[in-house]
Amino acid sequence: MSRRKTPTPPTTVGDTRLPAPTARYLLVTVEGSLHIFALPTASAAIVGRGTECQIVLDHPSISRQHARLELTSGCTVTDLDSRNGTWFRGKRLEPGQPQRVDVGESFSLGSTSLLLLPAGAKPPVSLVAGSHLRVDDPSGDDSTGLLTAIAETTSSLFILGETGVGKEVLATRIHALSKRTGPLVAVNCAALSETLLESELFGHEKGAFTGAVRTKEGLLQTAAGGTLFLDEIGDMSASVQSKMLRAIETQSVLRLGSVHAQKIDVRFVAATHRDLLANTPAFRRDLYYRLAGFTLVVPPLRERRPQILGLATTLLRSLGEPVPPITSAASIVLMDHDWPGNVRELRNVMARARVIARGGEIDVGHLVFDGPADAPPAADERTRIAAALESCAGNQTRAAKLLGISRSTLIQKLRLLDIARPRPGK
Repeated sequence: MSRRKTPTPPTTVGDTRLPAPTARYLLVTVEGSLHIFALPTASAAIVGRGTECQIVLDHPSISRQHARLELTSGCTVTDLDSRNGTWFRGKRLEPGQPQRVDVGESFSLGSTSLLLLPAGAKPPVSLVAGSHLRVDDPSGDDSTGLLTAIAETTSSLFILGETGVGKEVLATRIHALSKRTGPLVAVNCAALSETLLESELFGHEKGAFTGAVRTKEGLLQTAAGGTLFLDEIGDMSASVQSKMLRAIETQSVLRLGSVHAQKIDVRFVAATHRDLLANTPAFRRDLYYRLAGFTLVVPPLRERRPQILGLATTLLRSLGEPVPPITSAASIVLMDHDWPGNVRELRNVMARARVIARGGEIDVGHLVFDGPADAPPAADERTRIAAALESCAGNQTRAAKLLGISRSTLIQKLRLLDIARPRPGK
């Protein structure tokens, strides 16, 4: 087994030293945790658990010296007779037989997924949140090239984020950036019963159950050559989870009532608003790790405040031309709101504002936020009132009109929110 006489110091998680700009990078996913490694500038590197290796991956599925990487043009991977194997395009490589892996392609060592990135695709540190990759703008430009590199792999993806942040938007973008020629097929696992979800995903043969009057192709086959987006996968039953795991592992589907499996070519992207490992014990860990080849996190809108005004304008434009301007006072309110409903709530607010403004500019009084009618005054209401008073130079009558309420109601709100009433000439 080839070994350096003087090994290059191992690249480990947390190493902040950056090589020359021409170096490449390796993204490694270990049980859902994402790590970025700077590849050594030498022409070869050994990957394994041993500290003598140039790239150290401390994981039980990795052998002491697992594989050798030849880092000349692209990358050549050679398995070093490892215990759990080196895998490429679903096939286990023969020990000692080199396999070329191009930049942008993924391969696996044991249960870890690896992706070779070009130099320009190295993400800034700010994009990495904990063990996952943070995607601040699901629909924006891929300036680093990292998302494109991930999209062009065959790895499954997990997308995490609160309701309404744009998980399906990101899934659509991933599919568009990939080289897959088939369709993007989406299914909401929370919207269907166990029986209906199983039938929709896997299909059924004629006579498989009462009412099955014809053979039906499932969504796994409909998505052939493309991407299957499993939204809110945390609501999938244990029975369907088991069948989904087998479909992913074997890349085949068994219709209900059939004894013959059909081969499929599908890329899986799953999404959830919950931490499945911590808060959903009924969700199979083996299925989670099969899907979490790479884990992308879309942060809530309140953590992306610089995007709010741009998103608001984009949403207004989607409703038709001309696009009404947003006043500075309304902008302050939009930026200050916490957006519990995220982009979905912003879309509702802007759609209502456009109607209320009747083609004119959108001001504070046109902003109606989601929430129960009897909800107590919130911080954003304080901001709206303060912004209205400021824009009207303290004139309460004009501010009340701007807010769409009577002057007496405004005075009541000032008292309730403990806001000092402006005095004439002050």
